[in-house]
Amino acid sequence: MASYWDKVLNKRLGRRRALAASGGLALGTAILSACGGDEEGGDGGGGTPALLYKAEDTTKQAKHGGTFKGSSGGDPLNWDYYNFDGASQVLGHNSTGIKLMRMVAGRMTDPSLEFEPEAAEKFEYSPDKLTLTFKLNAKAKFSPQSTTGFHAGVPASVFNRQIDADDVVFSLDRLSKTASATRGGRGELFNSVNKIGPIVSFTAIDKSTVQLKLDHPSSALMTAFANPSVSYPYIIPKEGKGDAIDFLKTQIGGGAYYIEKFEPSVNIVLKRNPNYEALFPNEKLPFFDIIDQPRIPDQAQQLAQFRTGNLFNMPVFGPVDDKLNMKKDIPELLMWVDLAQDPNDMTFGMAADSPWLDVRARRAMSYAWDRDAFITITQSTDKLEAAGIPANPRWANTMSASTFGPPGGTFVGYWMDPKSKEFGAENLKYFTLGSRDKDIAEAKSLIKAATGKDTLEFDHVNYLFGPFSGISYAVDIINGMIAEAGFKANPKPMAFGDFLKYLTTPPLNYKEVISGIRYGPTDPVTHLQFYYHPSAGNNYSPDGKPTTVNVDASGNGLGDPTMNKMVEAMYGEFDEKKRQAMVADLARYNAKMFYHAMYPGGANSPAVGWPAVENRRGWISGNLDHTYRYIWLNDQKPPFKKA
Repeated sequence: MASYWDKVLNKRLGRRRALAASGGLALGTAILSACGGDEEGGDGGGGTPALLYKAEDTTKQAKHGGTFKGSSGGDPLNWDYYNFDGASQVLGHNSTGIKLMRMVAGRMTDPSLEFEPEAAEKFEYSPDKLTLTFKLNAKAKFSPQSTTGFHAGVPASVFNRQIDADDVVFSLDRLSKTASATRGGRGELFNSVNKIGPIVSFTAIDKSTVQLKLDHPSSALMTAFANPSVSYPYIIPKEGKGDAIDFLKTQIGGGAYYIEKFEPSVNIVLKRNPNYEALFPNEKLPFFDIIDQPRIPDQAQQLAQFRTGNLFNMPVFGPVDDKLNMKKDIPELLMWVDLAQDPNDMTFGMAADSPWLDVRARRAMSYAWDRDAFITITQSTDKLEAAGIPANPRWANTMSASTFGPPGGTFVGYWMDPKSKEFGAENLKYFTLGSRDKDIAEAKSLIKAATGKDTLEFDHVNYLFGPFSGISYAVDIINGMIAEAGFKANPKPMAFGDFLKYLTTPPLNYKEVISGIRYGPTDPVTHLQFYYHPSAGNNYSPDGKPTTVNVDASGNGLGDPTMNKMVEAMYGEFDEKKRQAMVADLARYNAKMFYHAMYPGGANSPAVGWPAVENRRGWISGNLDHTYRYIWLNDQKPPFKKA
């Protein structure tokens, strides 16, 4: 099949350019973290060759002021913190909202799962971890009012008002009733919605105290409160009760910035919130006065604007060639690498007539994946190496192979290399038998054993999601790759809304293979619950019983008992090292079951930006709410002044 791969490699650049121009592929870096594509992370473990700049923490030299020049590929569909929309998440939600907690950025190092108070001043668990009490910070306030009318409909009393316990209770109540947040914070947090959720009740004890009663201890609860993604517990004003404020059309938060101006199809302007600095007086964050995001949907225009210094960051989705050439043309530009991975994952339908009920068919799929070839094609590792940049390719398992997690990637300490001694040769053998020829032969044998035929034909559904509307490129690579083993995939692309209807009507009862943008929770345990536990709609069966049979008397899916116990035990474990060991055990188990899989792997991916934006790597964050928090503007460097 060498001719097939030659064709793919030769077409790679042209196809990527076409996808990039199809709209939204240059929205910016933040959406990658939101959906698990993961944007930042040191030097990718490959050293710092001359082409890459050496990171330093310049916080002590940081100056307040200036305008960050960004861009957007589309307008938000709504402004509600609880209604997920990829465009709105990139364009401001994560920077404008305030939560009880926030994730901690890494200082000259990849971040861990550490969290800290934001609107809260402190929190305390009862000894049995069934009561959680938050004490609010008296300095936590909602933002000032926009001067352009964006906050129309918000009572004047809200602006600059101290956030109190009634605001928190109203916010939690509204989130618990927002159906569109079910596959986010609503489903993770509230026991009445999903039994895996710990929160039974929430009460305002006094003006500054909120108390939560829990059904069971949950080691993932605090990271859920700190999750910066849309559909998680951002605090909104109690004046919105009874739909008195239309949160779809306007937005009021207490984060680092607030929306000063929104002109559809033109631009969004974020303004520094002076109230936020009071929460962290030692940091005095954020630094920019203004974040200007004009709408520039065409990537060619974005590249032209970046080249002249009108934009500070080069579109992150562009081909590697464009980035290398831009650095060559403008030597003063900074280049760094992030460990990145295609954001797709794969799920197998298990209806009564599904071939994927047989574990041999799923194992055949694993053998049919040429992981190294996929990484080379999607991450252009050959071109990186030719430029002298270490590629550092990594295979995924139950966790993404990108740098770190929160939200949606590897999570420091939780990803295990399938080729490592710790993973074990007895588990690696389900990924590869040591050569492509052996893997293809084994895949063909397993297909024959599972189906009695030489070919396994199936519909391959993938949904086209907002800024990732060109993501079927990776699906095409997979479909071509597995054809070598005897699989015949019939591509079935769907719009995201149609996909949701398809997935839930009837629920769980499908036989197709689904590839889609992976979900990105802040905690690795929640990540595994979402993909492997029946509480999230999964109904895997170790003995091949179909979805409609592997249920209890109430019709609820039973799932794989071994997998279920693993996930449930993780929620009750608060020791980080022990949780990491549990996650490793689940990864080993899934190697042979292959119920669900991240796409094959990732590698270093270059990014390019102007030197005037300082501290890009002084503080390293995979979190959306850190996007503009630690960087600052130095008007003594390009593009303001020549190097």
